[in-house]
Amino acid sequence: MSSTILLVAGVVATTADVPEVVWDLTDGAVGGGVLLLVAGAVLLATSLGSTWLRRTR
Repeated sequence: MSSTILLVAGVVATTADVPEVVWDLTDGAVGGGVLLLVAGAVLLATSLGSTWLRRTR
């Protein structure tokens, strides 16, 4: 149960942090749509990656 909570927290934290990093690296040059796209891609990638890791253990 606790590993599931940690997994969800990690996915949420990664999804929230990566758009902030992109915003900082581009000095705000990217628009909200691009940040939303980046957040969605990160959410999908981390979810798929964590699901794959969880199945292989």
